[in-house]
Amino acid sequence: FGSFFFRRQDVVGVGGSARVYKGMYAGQLVAVKELDTARLAAGTKGLSEAALLSKLRHPFVLHFFGCCVHESHLYLVTELCDTSLQQLLERGAHSRGPSARSLSLQPRLSLALQIAEGVQYLHENGVVHRDLKPANILLTLDARTGGLVAKIGDFGLSRTTDSPEMTALI
Repeated sequence: FGSFFFRRQDVVGVGGSARVYKGMYAGQLVAVKELDTARLAAGTKGLSEAALLSKLRHPFVLHFFGCCVHESHLYLVTELCDTSLQQLLERGAHSRGPSARSLSLQPRLSLALQIAEGVQYLHENGVVHRDLKPANILLTLDARTGGLVAKIGDFGLSRTTDSPEMTALI
């Protein structure tokens, strides 16, 4: 997988069981998700998220580069996105950058279709996300077109349809 670098002061997000930092890997900016393995049942939650992400390749699913364990932390390295749909929805008219209200109908429909395509891909590959919400839809700008691209992220609660937990529900 290789080495990556991040600084603790470069926090881009904090969740219930993880912190996300801006970092560097292979000469590009990345997101580094730090999971405390002591709080996550010996890291099995994070390892299952890494295993799942390593199998997924789709333009509207967060790209995964790799993971490693150091001391009592598991680090997942993924592509870095600019914001989330949640932040876009919360952004007011006086904030810098686009807000949901400032987007015309075409970009809104484009984002909705991208999310739907990403979810369809997940379901076709036996993955149930189980935590799809605006905070877990990450947004980035397409360098070629300048348009917003949606990326489904945070697979910590996801399961495959063949997992014992999911087959018990069927």
